[in-house]
Amino acid sequence: MKRRPWPIIIIALFHIISPIGNFFFNAQYVNLSYLAYFKAHFSPQNFWSSIFFFVLPPLAGLTIYACKRWSFWVYLLIMSVILTHSILNWRARPEVASIIPLVALFIINIGLVGYILIPAVRKVYFDPRLRWWETKPRYYVDYDAHIKLNEKLSQSKVLNLSESGLFAQMQEPVPDGSRIEISFTDDGIVYTAVGIAIHHHRQGEIGLGVRFVHTSDSTRSLKFLIRKLEIEGK
Repeated sequence: MKRRPWPIIIIALFHIISPIGNFFFNAQYVNLSYLAYFKAHFSPQNFWSSIFFFVLPPLAGLTIYACKRWSFWVYLLIMSVILTHSILNWRARPEVASIIPLVALFIINIGLVGYILIPAVRKVYFDPRLRWWETKPRYYVDYDAHIKLNEKLSQSKVLNLSESGLFAQMQEPVPDGSRIEISFTDDGIVYTAVGIAIHHHRQGEIGLGVRFVHTSDSTRSLKFLIRKLEIEGK
């Protein structure tokens, strides 16, 4: 099974379970029983503090785990809010707790945010092509196909296929970025889809990568074909 990189999984889990560790640590630190500390946290006057304590860290973890373009900015926003809230709480009541745990929390969070800011890691959030765990499985086929570009038809052969695109061989190159229509037949059923030419390379003949631009009809028909290919073990 494809999975995300372990560092991202570990950081996400750290955030998700951090309220549990913080709860037991803080209860011991302020010398309260767990039940008394729990009641104090969920008293009406501490409602918003409870949101910051129990909700925002797991939300930050889920945001990191989602690994989308928006995740990066939302994560930084959540971490900034958590740190700001912690600093304001301490400044309002410095006699209640030492600044040392706050400084430790600050250093840990800076380290976690710093990891996300590493260029190689940051690219994963902004470039979907680097998220290998999201790629659709490809199925090996051998379809004779017709490609239409600017009303001109040319012959090709589809070598592999997924829900998101295909790879074909052609005798004539198609410019990258071109919008094409490709059709092929499987067991007497004609499948037609529109796509964008995304890359070329030599593989016997000219290779053409195509990313589908689906309509509701092409989505439905290709999902049917993909299920058939999966059953056939392609």
